[in-house]
Amino acid sequence: MEKLIVKNEQEIRVVYVNNIMAIIVHDYICTFIFEQGNNFICTNSLSELEKILSNTFIRISRNTLVNSNKVIGYNKKQKTLCLSNNIEYKVSIRKLDTILARLQIQK
Repeated sequence: MEKLIVKNEQEIRVVYVNNIMAIIVHDYICTFIFEQGNNFICTNSLSELEKILSNTFIRISRNTLVNSNKVIGYNKKQKTLCLSNNIEYKVSIRKLDTILARLQIQK
């Protein structure tokens, strides 16, 4: 199982990539959202994380990376991806074609 080391001001944590549902950035702070429902806030940049996780994760907007293995559906009308935890994330219009091609979903 692939592991990732993430840090914040108080701790350094080893996380299993397969347990991460999404990573969202707000005001330069990344929040990891895990399958179990818990979160972890870290100081790594989203661009840095995107490079490390490029095989498994897809950048769907300026501030969101999602685990492609956790995607269970796409809502065409609302342009959102639904993950296995039943949370929907808005997809950027500019990234839509690339995302759908990578997930092998037809428009």
